[in-house]
Amino acid sequence: MGFAQRSRQTIEGKFAILLMNTCRKLRGRPINFVDLHTFLVSYFPQECIPKSSDINEIFDAISHHKLWDYWNYYPLEEIVKAVDAANDSDISSLIKTYKRDLESYKVTTKLIDLIAAADSDSDSILDTSSEEEQVPQPARHNQRYYKSLSHKLKTKFTHHTLKYIDNLWNECADLYNLPPHVALLDHIRKGCVSIVWLVPSHLAPQILSAAPHSSDFYHKHEITRVELGGKCIYQEEEVFHILCLIIHL
Repeated sequence: MGFAQRSRQTIEGKFAILLMNTCRKLRGRPINFVDLHTFLVSYFPQECIPKSSDINEIFDAISHHKLWDYWNYYPLEEIVKAVDAANDSDISSLIKTYKRDLESYKVTTKLIDLIAAADSDSDSILDTSSEEEQVPQPARHNQRYYKSLSHKLKTKFTHHTLKYIDNLWNECADLYNLPPHVALLDHIRKGCVSIVWLVPSHLAPQILSAAPHSSDFYHKHEITRVELGGKCIYQEEEVFHILCLIIHL
């Protein structure tokens, strides 16, 4: 097993421990579950959130629909804030430690190593299989709730770490006028590297309206193609190749 695989498994384990310990801590606190439900259905698809007074059941539902994971931990932090537990020293320490560990993972793991490890690890965040629907389908993979936003790049990733993905998304969020933590990083595809995020479907119009005016941004980041919900919304103009054809005529 290579470094990239071991590192990912380690950070996944740390996230699982964070979920378990945070859930355990919240069980010991007085929580207004009516208010919590109101918050959660404004953050997640309503059908995914049970009307429950059991914090374990709520966490299990979010996990089942794959609305958080080791990379996309922000919803957990928002729940802690929503139930006024952000000042709990134990919970705060758990989250701070995890954020530090995740940041270390991102800055020490090279994207090229993650790509190289994909063939021997089908569960990697790097996807090498066709996107078959799961039964029952988690909300994460239901276009009613989330649409895929894919950016295909021609950048050579020899020295880029996973932190590059964070930085790129932050700039994309500004470009599309989206909240920074609204997207779920879904997977990375091999070949011409494609980074695929999942964005709430109701935000798709914002992306569509920005895309036609974003050529400079795409050129700067060597993005050759952008797809939203499987449909191309930007394609790099092959001017150079057209000129070459004209020259040879």
